[in-house]
Amino acid sequence: MKPHPGIHVVCALAAEAATLERAADTLGGLSVCVCGIGPTRARRAAERILAGSSNGARPRLLVSWGLAGALAGDLDPGALLLPARVNDERGGSWPLPGPGRRGALLSVSRLAGGRHDKSRLRRSSGCDAVDMESAAIAGVCAAQGVGFVAVRAIADPAHRSLPHWLGEVVDENGRTSAAALARHLARDPWRTMSLVRCATDGRRALRTLRQAARRLPQLLEDKA
Repeated sequence: MKPHPGIHVVCALAAEAATLERAADTLGGLSVCVCGIGPTRARRAAERILAGSSNGARPRLLVSWGLAGALAGDLDPGALLLPARVNDERGGSWPLPGPGRRGALLSVSRLAGGRHDKSRLRRSSGCDAVDMESAAIAGVCAAQGVGFVAVRAIADPAHRSLPHWLGEVVDENGRTSAAALARHLARDPWRTMSLVRCATDGRRALRTLRQAARRLPQLLEDKA
């Protein structure tokens, strides 16, 4: 497989980026950016990548890589989603044709971790999973004529709610505040079970991303 220069991967979290460590050697020219959580950070990262290429070779492809929450009931933790379409909350929609791509990914501006939130988004959008970054990157790529794909692994199922206090413990860069975590667990020790469950599902999803990274040339075959 020949190298594929000009591929830039955007991840919200360092843990997501770490799953690509071996893919850089396989693809050659792969660049990985950790932008932080949310559409604003993702959009700025995509814009910086494309603006920084003005004096050099223009990127051929941006990849949104990372975790997602399931909206469809048949997506379990660790499932790999290669969406054929990315939508946003304002009605924007970007098709992502290619081998093996199916379903749709919805990007939202706020964490949709509750099972009732997921059910509502499933009914209103018809999408299969939800993240916070892909549509922002897709919009930048479409505006500048650059290829785009999304690769997402399911970290939480549709029927399960993430802890409602998770946003108080994890910041926009994915860093956990030990002090905030200790306060929550001291307030209610049963919350440990929720954390263990989230961590187990998250590890499954990251393992899926590591496996996907080993066949990244095939996943990008029609784009790179």
